[in-house]
Amino acid sequence: MIRVGVVGCGRVAKQRHIPIVANLPETELAAVCDLDQEARDHLVRKYRVGASYANYQDLVSDDSIDAVMIAAPTPLHADVGVAALEAGKHVMIEKPVALGLDELDRLEAAARSSKKVAAVAMNSRWHRLSLGAREIVKSGKLGTPGLLRSVFTDNFRLNEQPRPWMMQHENGGCVLVELAVHHFDLWGFLLGTEVVDVYAKMLGPSTVGERAAVTATLANGVIVSAMFTEGLKALNELEIFGDKGHVKLSMYDFDGLDFTPVWEWPGTMGPRLRRFKQTLRAFPGALRRKRTGGDWAGSYQTEWQHFVDCLKAGKPPECGLAEGRRALTIGLAAMASLAEARPVRIADAPREIIPYRG
Repeated sequence: MIRVGVVGCGRVAKQRHIPIVANLPETELAAVCDLDQEARDHLVRKYRVGASYANYQDLVSDDSIDAVMIAAPTPLHADVGVAALEAGKHVMIEKPVALGLDELDRLEAAARSSKKVAAVAMNSRWHRLSLGAREIVKSGKLGTPGLLRSVFTDNFRLNEQPRPWMMQHENGGCVLVELAVHHFDLWGFLLGTEVVDVYAKMLGPSTVGERAAVTATLANGVIVSAMFTEGLKALNELEIFGDKGHVKLSMYDFDGLDFTPVWEWPGTMGPRLRRFKQTLRAFPGALRRKRTGGDWAGSYQTEWQHFVDCLKAGKPPECGLAEGRRALTIGLAAMASLAEARPVRIADAPREIIPYRG
């Protein structure tokens, strides 16, 4: 049994990570940590947690804990991660992995020294449909990819009051660091390539619903057009256009993966009938998965199962600190592009976030 301590009892921990840790057969929710005693007490009662801590130093010093889930605010990721690794714990760190590359260097040094598993929680790459889209790309059915459309929007800032740190770019509270990092990771994950440069534009910085647009060039010649916000209707989609076909991935739809060959014209009866049949075939499975939260919740479950498998087998995670560095560096370059109003090469990204003042 892997005994897990969770640092940070906010939204993503309460809604996603903690229920999974408490219910996986190979894990035990051994401890929770947060400055908010009421939040801790609620989780202790709900999940019968054995230990509750107000500071992370006490949790990582608990010899009975094997692994630490770090869901604290981004400014704490590096300090908690380094402390946990130095205490001999495996770690899973919520995205973004850190505020900057200096912090990431510290995490990597601690991971090398401890020889423990250090994973980064990028649940989008573990989504059932993301994995399906990746297989379509790898199969060659798309031919040579040329364009990618990427949209990730959320209404979080309309429905909830963000914590103070989430309103500060320098603390990671920017849509291009907090939210877009999911898709920055997916671009390379789906296409097996690297991002070369980015050019970003934003309206409404650090306010409710800042909106950002990003264009990017990938090493394989693909041009990306992307949009991100936390202040509009929720949507989570990617489309890849190749010279033999097109694949669309919509992560909030149970039937949201569709491939169309290049010769098939949109809107004609054939594609409509095919999509209707696909939806009917997918519906029973969607009902079964709905009982456990649906595909989005399932991506966290798959992510945790992979982490557990890595700990049991002593193997490195597929999404580790290197992958976290790659996604964070794209975000740092995008923030620099905002500040400098020009394209920025990923190789020239700054080592820390440059706040955008508009």
